[in-house]
Amino acid sequence: MGENQEDKTSGQALTPPTAGTAQKGGVLSSWSLPNKAKYFLVGVNRIVMSGQDFLTYMTTDEEIGVGSIVSVEVGKQMALGVVLKKVRKPSFPCKEIALQIFPRRLPEHLVRAIRWMGEYYFSPVPLIVQSMVPESVVRKKASVKSVQGTQNEQHCPRPSPRGGHASPSGCRLPGCRSESLAPTSVDDFIIPLNKDQKEVTRKFEQFEGSTLLLHGVTGSGKTNIYLELCRRTLEKGESAVVLVPEIALSSQLNDKFREVFGERVVEIHSKQTPAERRDIWQRVLLSDEPLIIVGPRSALFAPVAKLGLIVIDEAHEPSYRQDKTPKYNAVRLASQMAAMGGFKTILGTATPLVSDYAIARQKDAIIALKTKAIETKTDVKITTVDMKNKELFSQHRFISDALLKSIREGLKNGQQSLIFHNRRGSSNMIACEECGYQALCPMCRMPLTLHHDKFKVICHLCGWKDEALKNCPDCKSPKIVYKGFGTKTVEEELKKIFRDEKIARFDSDTAADQTMNKLYDQVKSGEYGIIIGTQSIAKGFDLPNLTTVGILQADSGLTMPDYMSNERVFELLSQVIGRVGRGHTSKAEVVIQTYQPENPIVKMATQQDYEGLASLTLKERKRDFFPPFSHLLKLVCSYKTEGAAIKNCSKTALEVRRLYPGVKIFGPAPAFYEYMGGKYRWQIVIKSARRQELLDILAKVDLHMANWSVDLDPFNLL
Repeated sequence: MGENQEDKTSGQALTPPTAGTAQKGGVLSSWSLPNKAKYFLVGVNRIVMSGQDFLTYMTTDEEIGVGSIVSVEVGKQMALGVVLKKVRKPSFPCKEIALQIFPRRLPEHLVRAIRWMGEYYFSPVPLIVQSMVPESVVRKKASVKSVQGTQNEQHCPRPSPRGGHASPSGCRLPGCRSESLAPTSVDDFIIPLNKDQKEVTRKFEQFEGSTLLLHGVTGSGKTNIYLELCRRTLEKGESAVVLVPEIALSSQLNDKFREVFGERVVEIHSKQTPAERRDIWQRVLLSDEPLIIVGPRSALFAPVAKLGLIVIDEAHEPSYRQDKTPKYNAVRLASQMAAMGGFKTILGTATPLVSDYAIARQKDAIIALKTKAIETKTDVKITTVDMKNKELFSQHRFISDALLKSIREGLKNGQQSLIFHNRRGSSNMIACEECGYQALCPMCRMPLTLHHDKFKVICHLCGWKDEALKNCPDCKSPKIVYKGFGTKTVEEELKKIFRDEKIARFDSDTAADQTMNKLYDQVKSGEYGIIIGTQSIAKGFDLPNLTTVGILQADSGLTMPDYMSNERVFELLSQVIGRVGRGHTSKAEVVIQTYQPENPIVKMATQQDYEGLASLTLKERKRDFFPPFSHLLKLVCSYKTEGAAIKNCSKTALEVRRLYPGVKIFGPAPAFYEYMGGKYRWQIVIKSARRQELLDILAKVDLHMANWSVDLDPFNLL
């Protein structure tokens, strides 16, 4: 991926035609080119051959430069591309850039990001270009003339009284003109800040680095700080990008920002139709005025000009990490964009990733916000229930007497209860009492989960499903038992106990029109007395009528064989506990059911002791040479036979040890999900104090990518 190699790469056919041919989109010999010819490296959205990230093209069009979105010929087909770098005239003939698709160029921070992502994550540039400029954003038969016409002729027909547009869904015209937007005067947008929030914004303005961690407790008013920082950014004539971990929170935050900034706020997410995304993308690219972009990680690629701020809410969330190629961490990418572009990124969270916290502390880049936005007199009672003591479960087998009592008292007073269980479905273990058979997925050999409402067994790893068992496949006995419980069982059991109450369940099995995002207003108003769900309900939702939180199995996840298990459990429990005690009610109770009441992680989460978690975790990480004290590379090979997986994994491990004797290698060993998609999976994990050493390994070790998956900086080792 070095520049010397790039300059030798051409957009020509494999066998160059006879010198002297000159045609639009064709190959021009070097001696026949006009003096004004320019040469560029273009990242196209199609992989030509493995390892070839850039192609060299020429143009005489003065309007084309770095950042131009163009159409170029690759072989005999046309492809979309982004001009990434100007280069010297090469020694070989080059094809000419056929067409500039948009009159506006891709912003400089995105052009830099394409090149940086390719190098930092060892990702194919064509796939990065696909993410940055999806083909769906280009209209069929698009031309410079047609896009310019759209920009100059289409105006929002109905400006609202405060500026912006009357349409509640936002103007999606690609050529939305600046005069229809609200002014950016400091007097137009008033953000109420308390003393502590004002101090945070002051420290942020004085901070000389590019990335700052805002460690704010739940309910401290981080959103108001985001609003104020965005207001100041708009005032300078610059745009802001606000990232949220998932679409449900995107819509909620989008509404809050629209209340203040009106139609300057643009929401981008994957649930929008291709036509909607295309129109929004073009509007953003062609806008003459600063905007605020709100959305999940892909919103980072919005083509806003003059980007002046990136806000990342709930920065600890794993959903900021894209696991499909091109793999990247949006938090890391945003930080790098800010460093390269000379602006700032702020990471807001109540439970920072321990690695991020340690690095920020080392750089003196942490602002702590330890007080709640509104002084509350809510008395939060926390009750820990030992699940081993069956006397505490006299009324129900997995819902404790203490939790049932708290739910009843809340419902009597017209208040809500939230029941958290991080396992969906009905039963997660299906076995035969006669012969011991256990129902496993035929594709990945993981335990199947019963979904009683559909009477199907489903694999939660690969999605394989079948009818529920009536008899044992091995011994034909009807003695099939279902053990364990998920959110569907919790819902069924609570409906039996509280027959007259409206109960809502939110998990990944919830129908599209019954999600928390769709029903948030009804839930917030108290229409549902009991709310059940997995981790999706633990994040960001403010429910004023909520007085009871029940966690059915708090230690679930602590036994997972991964170096991040402890902090993930702490973060999730802290987020759930943080749903109450926000000052809406005078009393609230959290009931924590656990098999390990003395476990230090459970205790720290109960006490909201993040400093204790960070201290314990960093001590363990340093001892075991895990991040932030090392960098990780996970290599997983997949073959149809176990022997082939072991053989190839062992061969690669030996080669790495020979070439790089200083790195630490764990494995070869079976992957946590050893059999998936009909293939056996074995892995090696490589640790190094220098990340560049891991990139060198990827460059030198021969990995047949059809059988290997590469994960730099993996979020887990499962």
